[in-house]
Amino acid sequence: MASGWSVIPSLDLKGDDPKIIYEAGCGLAVEPGNPQGLAGSVLKVYNNPELCKEMGIKSRKHAERELAFTVAGERYIRLIDRI
Repeated sequence: MASGWSVIPSLDLKGDDPKIIYEAGCGLAVEPGNPQGLAGSVLKVYNNPELCKEMGIKSRKHAERELAFTVAGERYIRLIDRI
């Protein structure tokens, strides 16, 4: 995400990770063991350069907003303060 690329992970679609990816608009998630789904997702992004670019931009923004060291540090400090 921080590199500014769209993401197409293979993961449990019932978990929180796909929700984060779709809410951030930075990629497409595929159920493990679904090679057709993975191929379809890759082709969707490959055949739509604007979508790929948009997902990449959103991916970078999400990483800066939610995953940066400063953000993680601030969250960690707030957690410690609550304990």
